[in-house]
Amino acid sequence: IHVRGLTTMKRMLAMSALVLVGLALASSSDAGGKKKKGNKTPELPPPASDIPKYMKMLNGSNSESRALAIHKIGLRGLVNANDVLDAVDPIRTALEKDRNANVRKEAALALGNIQPDPKDTVPLLTKTVKQDKVMDVRLAATVALGQYAAEAKSALPTLREFSGEFKDKKKSQQAQTVMAAIRSISGKKK
Repeated sequence: IHVRGLTTMKRMLAMSALVLVGLALASSSDAGGKKKKGNKTPELPPPASDIPKYMKMLNGSNSESRALAIHKIGLRGLVNANDVLDAVDPIRTALEKDRNANVRKEAALALGNIQPDPKDTVPLLTKTVKQDKVMDVRLAATVALGQYAAEAKSALPTLREFSGEFKDKKKSQQAQTVMAAIRSISGKKK
């Protein structure tokens, strides 16, 4: 698996993307996730030594545990993608096949953070935007595509089609998330 090194700009983009997805998902309840009240401290990535524990959780029967494991692996991948290379294929599988929407959402976000080879990952994320029935999952895949920036140009037609699903593009947080990804990929400023 080819993994690119993250520059400061890419880290800033990734963190911005996480904020955007948080805003977009705040009003949506398709995934049934619970919101934490009063927690304004940013979550820190786990140490590399915890990754084997999360790898074991990926195969568990509890969807909450799988989602948590993928989330933590994704956070670690944001810091050092090499620490989580063994998790990329199981996370791709989770995005494609897991029945739980929250697991799929976390898988999309994790792939955006880790940024494995775009040749394999961008088509999967694009397919998710097109075909997943849950808005939170589609938005998470959109954010992940935005993190790939110019390497996700092949996703632009799908993202433009997706943006057409929102009536009020200026007021809809979800539409703003899609438009931010499009700008990131196309290199255009607001």
